[in-house]
Amino acid sequence: MGKSRSACVREAITQYLERFSTSDEALRQSALIAALFC
Repeated sequence: MGKSRSACVREAITQYLERFSTSDEALRQSALIAALFC
């Protein structure tokens, strides 16, 4: 708690890209994860 939504989204995307790749699909999936968990 206490984080802005945009900070949470950036963090989720960063973590996802570290695990996977910089592909468009990875970005879509990370955005979905951010929407679900932030």
